[in-house]
Amino acid sequence: MKILMTGVADNPGGTESFVKDVVSGLHNNHEFSVLRIKEQPEAHREFFSSLSVKSFYVSGIFGLKSILKRKKIFKRFLAENNFDLIHINAPNINSIYMIAAAKELGIQTIYHLHNSNSSGISLLNRMIARVAKRYLGTYILKNASKVVAVSEDAAISWFGKKSDRVFVIYNGINTQKYLFDQNKRNDIRNKYGIGVEAKVAVMVARLEPIKNYEFAFDILDNLMPKSIQTFFVLGDGSQADYLKNYVKETMNDEAIKNVKFVGRTPDVPDYLFASDIGILTSFSEGLGLSVLEGEAAGLPMEVSEGVPRVVDVTGNVDFINLGKGVKYWANKMDERLNETKDRLIANENVQKSSFSKEVFLQKINEMYGDLGGKHEY
Repeated sequence: MKILMTGVADNPGGTESFVKDVVSGLHNNHEFSVLRIKEQPEAHREFFSSLSVKSFYVSGIFGLKSILKRKKIFKRFLAENNFDLIHINAPNINSIYMIAAAKELGIQTIYHLHNSNSSGISLLNRMIARVAKRYLGTYILKNASKVVAVSEDAAISWFGKKSDRVFVIYNGINTQKYLFDQNKRNDIRNKYGIGVEAKVAVMVARLEPIKNYEFAFDILDNLMPKSIQTFFVLGDGSQADYLKNYVKETMNDEAIKNVKFVGRTPDVPDYLFASDIGILTSFSEGLGLSVLEGEAAGLPMEVSEGVPRVVDVTGNVDFINLGKGVKYWANKMDERLNETKDRLIANENVQKSSFSKEVFLQKINEMYGDLGGKHEY
């Protein structure tokens, strides 16, 4: 089956990890291509190249200015490449033109919602999506071959209720990759000169407004250096320069020296091993894969109520309302630093849950099989 995976950006995030995992696990069953959203190479390009995955960019289909012509442009692109299935990975319900173009050519579509609100698009586009939600949602349910949401929260957010037509498939993680490793913990700590007894916090998220990093830095400013000595920030994005300046302008001198902007790194598990607590202050998350990764690495996690509660499969996740304020969050984190948990048992709990990579890939491949691909996995 020849499958086009859309919605792949240049900055690795949840959608990019999802596409990489699907291609990695199912490339022997299907011929995959990716449609990137920017001209520059997509995230994980080297990996995709190693599996002979083609990468496409189609000019003139993104942004509000393209709204009247993008269906025609996309239809022409599809006609030239003979795909059997378009797996539309979307942050919102604004990509219905892809369904329309594919349907006119008799190509099947999966509309896969990865967020519970309109993240990653302009304020104007979010307003349009909000006003047109009922029409767009109805169109998707009626015309897409399959509709998938990353969580029940995402399904309800976009369609008002959990429609029978919407399948919820949780993104999975490779739990073995996050099995706690003391030697890797020591290596990262030695690299940064962090002592054995020092306490380390970590946040894994794109440097984008929806992640609410300012709030996280305000919390850590109350905890550093007395309770927490180092804060790792893993991710990159449009706010990188702004957030580095925010740290310099608002945090105490000791904290400033020990906030480590790591950027993009393939060594996320090692930084989780080196840490003692995780935090995620997002306004909203479709699922919150980084929370599951933190759990699999054995970390207690302090997260906002914008994260779906279904991700707590270890009992190690606290969901806190952002309205509780900085000091409340700081006190909760301080309390949890003194907890003693078996990090290996936490990993085992994630492995047994619905979020294991094996369960996730099986469900994706079954869905492809229903649309004409191989059922075997």
